[in-house]
Amino acid sequence: MAPLQRGRDEREAMTAPAIVLVAGGPDEAPVTDALRLIAASLRKARPDLRIRLARLGGVSPALPDVIADLANNGVGEAVLVPLDLV
Repeated sequence: MAPLQRGRDEREAMTAPAIVLVAGGPDEAPVTDALRLIAASLRKARPDLRIRLARLGGVSPALPDVIADLANNGVGEAVLVPLDLV
């Protein structure tokens, strides 16, 4: 019987994917502050994870820019977590 195949080389260290909090909503200080607080709380709870915030609807930081930055920094996987504050 053949041994089980693994998706990655066993010598390669497995890393957790980046977490991208994706939010729409207006570009207003209370919304931005709330989103930053959520991201900061998650970073504090899980300092081992890469946590990023991305915005939709023309608000910065834009989702494509966040994904491109992660990819440019060698991140191969990301989990997108939708946030809806409304």
